Amino acid sequence: MSRIKVSIHGLKDEDNLEKLVEIFGGLGVNVSDFFRAMNRGGTFSFYTELSKYESVKEKLDELCVHSVEVDSKKVVSPSGFTSLALLDALFVFFVSSWFVNNLKVQELISNFFLNPTLAWSLTELMKVLLAFLIYLGFLENLQTTPMGYLFRLRLKLDGELKVFVAFMLLPILGLLLVNSPLGSLVKLFGFFLFVFFVVGSMSGILIKVYGIGFERSEDRG
Repeated sequence: MSRIKVSIHGLKDEDNLEKLVEIFGGLGVNVSDFFRAMNRGGTFSFYTELSKYESVKEKLDELCVHSVEVDSKKVVSPSGFTSLALLDALFVFFVSSWFVNNLKVQELISNFFLNPTLAWSLTELMKVLLAFLIYLGFLENLQTTPMGYLFRLRLKLDGELKVFVAFMLLPILGLLLVNSPLGSLVKLFGFFLFVFFVVGSMSGILIKVYGIGFERSEDRG
């Protein structure tokens, strides 16, 4: 489906606000982000499908000043996003675990804390922090993830960096908790985090709500 970027520059009348919010609801737009942008006096932008925009274009023309920009990139499908995200999680999890395990972090911590559960928790926390740094480094400098870089895919974030990193850490947290010594409930919660990540990825919630997704040039097919 063709996607476009719609930018709202201002309201034609303050009384139109409620009607505009109703339209946003139908388009799946994050209303909170809209209000924050309006309070700052800035432009609010969101992505939607061309067919959906055309169905509300006349109403938007009446209610606000807006512009439209055709998305020159092709967004990877939810199933493609899920595959890449799982490969990213596997790679980042392996790298962070390799560093922590080879540095003998748990043995070192055990010399100061006799409680094995606490030693395990601090060790796994270090793995999560390293995973966070890996994702952050790629995103801030290359605008993509490790697998995105490998397959030459750029990540469209629109400023939602924290949301994406938190989401990408879910499967890693899930794997760590499922293999934890903290009891059945914690293991079940870890399994839930992993399933939530897969279901969320397959549903396309990141692209629909936050405009986050891998994209490639149309001429690459």
